[in-house]
Amino acid sequence: MSKQTNTTRDHKLKYPDRLVILKRSPDGQPFWPIPDPLPPIIDARREYQSFGHDVFSLPGQHNIERGDLLIDNLSPYSMRASYWVYCSYGYLVEDVSVENASCIVVAKELGIYDGVKLPDRIYLANDFIKLHKPNPIDDLDAFVASLTTREICQPRPKFAIIKQSPDGYPFWPIPSSLPPKAEARLVWESMNYHLFCLFGQHNIVCNDLLIGRQSSYYLVKQVSIKENYCFVFVESADVVKLPDRIYLKNDFIQLHEPEPIDDLAEFVASLTIGDVFAGQWPPEHKHANIYIFRDEDVILYVGSSTNVYNRIRAHVGIREGGHFMLNTLVQDNLPGSRNWNIDLYMVNSTTFGDLMRYEMQIIKRLCPIINKHGNPCPIPLPMRYKWRWR
Repeated sequence: MSKQTNTTRDHKLKYPDRLVILKRSPDGQPFWPIPDPLPPIIDARREYQSFGHDVFSLPGQHNIERGDLLIDNLSPYSMRASYWVYCSYGYLVEDVSVENASCIVVAKELGIYDGVKLPDRIYLANDFIKLHKPNPIDDLDAFVASLTTREICQPRPKFAIIKQSPDGYPFWPIPSSLPPKAEARLVWESMNYHLFCLFGQHNIVCNDLLIGRQSSYYLVKQVSIKENYCFVFVESADVVKLPDRIYLKNDFIQLHEPEPIDDLAEFVASLTIGDVFAGQWPPEHKHANIYIFRDEDVILYVGSSTNVYNRIRAHVGIREGGHFMLNTLVQDNLPGSRNWNIDLYMVNSTTFGDLMRYEMQIIKRLCPIINKHGNPCPIPLPMRYKWRWR
């Protein structure tokens, strides 16, 4: 046996892992009651550790099974203290094997943010969130009480607080100058959920949006106001940021999903802007009199013409006379814009007036970005596009 092996073994024998076993609630609830008095402390040995899983050897016979919770580095004092969960390690038991006079236990190590300790019980963080949605204020205050003594040794984040549209629309207007950023402290986090302490008094309510550094966005789910600070429970948000407003991504998709136009026009063919530059046109294009520029589900422009061949070529800059703003959008986004689609449609129209009426009806349904006339709510251009006309 090598000197290193001896040293490791001696260290384990001299400084064992001091564990207590907590049993799950006997009525099937997803928490572990903290008994009084505390269960006996076991001097265990850690035999193996890898990728968040540990193997312990517990001397003697123990009532331990899958789903139990092992708590390490405990004393009766620290167990009762509000900060105990951050001074200790938790392990969720996944497998148990009895060997001679000891138990071999395989357990998953819990991160410091994965446990929620209330005065008489312990939750896994995600179970606590699921059980207490929509996070009633009484539960949030109890949750906060178990965490407030923890000191954070990392830089304090700062957030701008953005209020939702006063008209009830599901977006947040971006003011010309962002409000002063509030200094905060991260108190707790798990998965997409975070608890921040904002210093001072703030006008902040549920459904406000916090904007942090590096394009981080948090949707406020609940607020607990104190005398000189407030606790804010938030969820990380996927957003679509436009020049003047911010949408939640799912809201943006639902609001701007194009309505069908099958009852107004008959689909003829589709090509790309790259096909136009290469002169590769489908023969059916001669029957079309409506055309739609789009990039996947982003509707850019709707137009009509009795000669879509010449009109589209003008739009992309091959010949003169195209729509200047559409042409600059195509040019500013080359070479990627070569993959944008141009869908060709046909409406049964024999007069210029009828053709224009159909075009206006299609514009009203699709709300394209560039069309202004007859467009009640143009879709804002997503920030991923370059365009000198922003």
